[in-house]
Amino acid sequence: MRSTLALLFLLVAAPVMAQRTTVSASLTGDVTRFSRFDTRGDEFGVNTPRDGEAIGFNVAVGRRIGDHWGVALEAGRTGEIETRHVHSFDIRVAPQAPPVPTTLLPPGRVPPPDFSFESAFELQHTTINALLWVSHDAGERVELSYTGGLTLLRSESENDLNVTDPRLAQWLLPTGLRTIDYRTLPVVGADAAIRLTEHTAVLAGVRAHAVTVAATSGWLIRPSFGVRWRF
Repeated sequence: MRSTLALLFLLVAAPVMAQRTTVSASLTGDVTRFSRFDTRGDEFGVNTPRDGEAIGFNVAVGRRIGDHWGVALEAGRTGEIETRHVHSFDIRVAPQAPPVPTTLLPPGRVPPPDFSFESAFELQHTTINALLWVSHDAGERVELSYTGGLTLLRSESENDLNVTDPRLAQWLLPTGLRTIDYRTLPVVGADAAIRLTEHTAVLAGVRAHAVTVAATSGWLIRPSFGVRWRF
């Protein structure tokens, strides 16, 4: 991932380090929403939620080529999104009957297993965006721009299961399952720059990425707020 970032930076940044070049740094956040389907009880954990939010940072270098268009390269990374969900499955013959306390069981009688567990899902995104943008002025100090392109997306996820009854562990998938996924996907966005001086501006923007994690598709919305320098 680092070598890819360095190569893309050299390819794009080397010829643009001159006039009409911009560099920006922003505080950003991830808002993820994934496809899901509802089950009556979700007893087997097939509908573990993966949606969440996280805070991170973003840096970018851009080059104005025409009067109102140009190219940009962005790199962003956020913290981990963590979600937890409790799953339970009742296998008693009379589901409405309360469980029998262990102290009331006959001697030598093994208590029924507790088929419940907690799943923990952690997810972190790193993105490198290669963008084409067009802009127009919306006032003396405000410039609006619209972007589109491709993102190199690295998604790192980890699944953990905390089992209430150890006898249930043999029926579940191994815990601590870690997955790293690399994909090239489309990205679109918009920015608003408020010029403070000839060379500096306050920048607010948003990016919308299509993502796929563990065969589940979704959206990654990444708003940002930062500063921009123009050389």
